[in-house]
Amino acid sequence: MLDHASVSLRLIQPDSLLHRQELQLRYKVLREPLGMPEGSEWFPFERDCLHGVVVDQKGVVQGCSMMYPLPEKPGVGRLLQVAVREDARGAGIGRMVVQYMEEQGREVGLESILVHAREVALGFWLAMGYAIKGEPFVEVGITHYEMVKPL
Repeated sequence: MLDHASVSLRLIQPDSLLHRQELQLRYKVLREPLGMPEGSEWFPFERDCLHGVVVDQKGVVQGCSMMYPLPEKPGVGRLLQVAVREDARGAGIGRMVVQYMEEQGREVGLESILVHAREVALGFWLAMGYAIKGEPFVEVGITHYEMVKPL
């Protein structure tokens, strides 16, 4: 099992080698199980996001997320595509990457973070301090909840 001393957190650039690993992880964890095609993990605003990854000592991305500062909501960032390798789950990687991205959000002047949380992940997001805002909705064919956390 991974421990916090054996991984590093970093921001990466789109189109880098680590970004390609991030895309592969996002597809494998978040899209493939829903029967979505490869490429569906790419967003039109991909290059406008901050991309954070947790990398092990061998240079392999173990977890990731991205944050999109919402142009229509100044001061609000949308955190999305949080994914952790299956064999790294339970080691706190998800928590690490979310906390790291929250810190990055503060550094760029965001006041709050918005997430579209899958129903199966509600417990995680609630434990991270996010609050449900509004009614559930369907996105990519599954139930989600809009959640928000002030920074």
